[in-house]
This record gives sequence, structure tokens and C-alpha cells, in this order.
Amino acid sequence: MKLIKWCITYANGESKDEFSPAQILQFSSVLLELCHMCILLMFLYAGVYFMVAVNVVSLLIYVVSFFIAKKSNYRMFYSFVYIEVCIHIILATLMIGEDAGFMLHWIAILSILYMCCYGFRTQADAQGRFRPFVFDLISFALFITLKLYCVFFKPIHPLADNSIYGMFYSMNYGITLFAVIISLSIFITQALTLHHRLLTQNALLEKMSTTDPLTGLSTRRIVTDFFEGDCHIPFCAILGDIDDFKKVNDTYGHNCGDKVLTTVADIFRSCTNENAILCRWGGEEILVILPDCTLAEAKKTASAIRETICTTPLFYQEQHIHVSMTLGLVSSDEASGMNHIIQIADNNLYYGKGHGKNCIVTSEDALQAV
Repeated sequence: MKLIKWCITYANGESKDEFSPAQILQFSSVLLELCHMCILLMFLYAGVYFMVAVNVVSLLIYVVSFFIAKKSNYRMFYSFVYIEVCIHIILATLMIGEDAGFMLHWIAILSILYMCCYGFRTQADAQGRFRPFVFDLISFALFITLKLYCVFFKPIHPLADNSIYGMFYSMNYGITLFAVIISLSIFITQALTLHHRLLTQNALLEKMSTTDPLTGLSTRRIVTDFFEGDCHIPFCAILGDIDDFKKVNDTYGHNCGDKVLTTVADIFRSCTNENAILCRWGGEEILVILPDCTLAEAKKTASAIRETICTTPLFYQEQHIHVSMTLGLVSSDEASGMNHIIQIADNNLYYGKGHGKNCIVTSEDALQAV
């Protein structure tokens, strides 16, 4: 029951299973083996022993084609199978006539060709040289030639019982229909899978372009998007800079500096709400946008950040690293536009840097000091 359910799901193009071109062609080889087994039995029943022998050879050919597919030689696989199918169609039609419906197999094999075509184009040596349309022209020419032959010549081994012709035609119609359904199902499923993979990769690239790989904070692009979007609600910005960060790098190395940055980034996340926009603005600078926030509330958030950084023990190679941060605050009421707002926050920050560090400075604090 699970196999039947999976087959129906795959036939509807709803399966999430993805197969390589080699696996698809191997699967095709097995199906073609089963089809020729049915055809062999029908010829055995009809007493056309020459075609029984031909189908035994066909079965051996598809065993070989299975291993050709396993080696991912797609061009050889299809050429090998196409020649076998054409020869089989011609011989079967010459032997018992066109009423048996073997010429329908050209539709089946061409549908498999276009389904597998993407596999050929993955090969560098086949790119630009494999032309499916060539097989269309060959098939059409052979079809017309065989059709004209049947008009002027009778089959070599005509069947006495017309009902057997009906059985042959029904079988060949079913094989052709089945081949078309399988080809379309595989094509749709693979196309949907590739589409899903493309969306996933695009989402990953989007995340990579908006996320700092070291700290996991946003990049400047998120802040730019915020200012370009609907930022008419009041907000505050906090720009923080780790004190004496160069000294940490020079004394303990850049690995220690990276650990300090990631620890500080985690503290920023823990001290802000989910609406806050956290951005690694520069090397050791972190910018926080607090939407719908007053300056007093922003100052409380900044105080929590500064105090947590000062009181959080940070060890590197069994050495305690003292870390502090200076923060500059600005309200959206003080300016308009990203550059102006960030400039004010930056001025407040560097005022704090020049007046003792490890502090929080607003525009009012800087003006009062002047």
C-alpha cells in the first residue's frame, strides 16, 4: 500500500523525493525491462518466435543500459536505448503489421528523451552538441517510411486472430501512456524540487547578506531598509562601542576579540525586546534601533546593556578579560534621516569615549557638559 501511495503521489508531481539523472535512467532501464518482458510473453502467446528471440536480446540490452546509466553516461544510454527501440519497432511492424501499435513506442521514447535531456546537459563534453530535435526528425522519417511500407507490403507474419491485434494495440497504448505519465511526473517533480532548492538557496543568501556571520546580528542593510521603509513611528537609536577593543586584540589575540564580540552581542539580545533591530555597525560597534520607544525607556535599556557587560565574567585561556562599553543615545525627534540620526548617536558616543568611557551619553548630557 505504501508503494502504491508513493507512486500516486509521484505521478501527481507531489513527491518531495529527488533523484539523480543516473537513478532516473536506471529506473527507466528497469521499466523498459518489464515492458519487454510483457511484449515477449505476448509474442510467445501469438507464436511469433522470431520476435520472442528479438525481445530476449532487448532484455539483455537493457541490462547493459542499466550499467551505462550507473556510470552516468547519459548520451550513450539514450543513444543505446533509442537505437534498440527503433529496431524493435521496425522489426515488430514488419513482422505483424502496423495494427499492433508498435509505432506508438516512438512517442514513448521521445517523451523519455525530453525528460532526461537535463541530464545530458550536465556533461561538459555533451554541452552544445546534444540535440533532441535530431531524434525527432529521425523518428518522423522512420515513421513515414514504415507507414508507406505497410501501405504497399503485407506483414511477414500476419496474425490469424484479430483479437490478438487488439491485445497488442492495447498493450502498446498502455506502455506509451505509462511512459508519458512517468516522464511528465519525473519532470514535474524534479522541476518543483529544483524550484524549492532555488528558494531555499535564495533565502540562505538573503540571510547571509543581512546577518553578520560572527555575531549573528543584522548587517547595515537591515537598518537601511528600516529607514527606507515606514519609520514614522517614534524610535530611539543606541550606538555602542566596546572600550579599548584594540588593546584586547593586541594583548590576547583576535580569537579573544571575537569571543568578546559574540558575548557582547548575546548581551544586547538578552537586554532588548523582540522588536529591537540589532546591527553590527562597524568592527566593534553595535547599533540598536528601538521602535516605538521614548528616550527614557531607551536609557533604561542602555543601562541594562552597559551594566550586564560590566558584570558578566569573561574568561579567555583562564584569564579574566574586563570588558566595558560606551553608548551614545539619540531620539528620532532630534533629527530626520538615517545619516543624521546615526551622526548624532556617533557624536554622543565619542563624547563619552573622551570623558571616561563606560558610560551612556544622550544629546542633552553632551550639551549640559558644554
